Amino acid sequence: KLGDGKLISFWHDVWAGDCSLKVQFWDLFCICNQVDSTVAQVWDGNDLKLTFRRCVDMLGMNRWDQLVCLI
Repeated sequence: KLGDGKLISFWHDVWAGDCSLKVQFWDLFCICNQVDSTVAQVWDGNDLKLTFRRCVDMLGMNRWDQLVCLI
């Protein structure tokens, strides 16, 4: 149960799917600036507020779209 998301790690805990988002989206996790944030810190229930250390190519954008759709 997600609750307010203040105690759930966005990337490390299993809360969306059968494994952590870090495992499902390793390519995005590796370049994300908020690797230790909670769900409440990066998701307001509608929009993801993540930033990345570098720009992504079309594959990266497709992965981002997959992550957004999952959440």
